[in-house]
Amino acid sequence: SEDGNLIVWDWEARKKSFEIDIKDQISDLRIHPLRNEIALATKGGSLETRSLSDGTIMHNINKFENLR
Repeated sequence: SEDGNLIVWDWEARKKSFEIDIKDQISDLRIHPLRNEIALATKGGSLETRSLSDGTIMHNINKFENLR
């Protein structure tokens, strides 16, 4: 998503489950085939894994964290 908004849909209920403002342009997104989670990468260099149940962040890696 170019605007940084991630919308997760419940296809069975045919409605939006939740929306997350990532605050950065999303460059890639993958859904885990067995777990209820997604991984997303941003143009700013972050990599996040999130729960597909409610959108909570499980892991967050930022390329600038360890540059000090």
